[in-house]
Amino acid sequence: PVKGCVTEQKQTRPRPLHTESSLLAAMETAGRELSDEAEREAMKDAGIGTPATRAAIIETLFAREYVRREKKSLVPTDKGLAVYAVVRDKKIADVAMTGGWELA
Repeated sequence: PVKGCVTEQKQTRPRPLHTESSLLAAMETAGRELSDEAEREAMKDAGIGTPATRAAIIETLFAREYVRREKKSLVPTDKGLAVYAVVRDKKIADVAMTGGWELA
């Protein structure tokens, strides 16, 4: 039985925008937040891209106008948000799947 409760009003904060260096780091460590232990272990040494291709991937985001620089932050453009809306629930956006490609 519940004897009492207290409610608190709080507000969540969005994650901060990536910088180029934080995006590179996120690409290197992609998969660490996977809930499936086997997938997390498989991704441990993979990440997204290779050390040789990660910077080029980020430059492609700029070239295709998916992101823009605002001071040091990378800000998604309307075009980038539209692409994200299309792919976010698809396998192509699954870090375990794309990381598996790196291992193949």
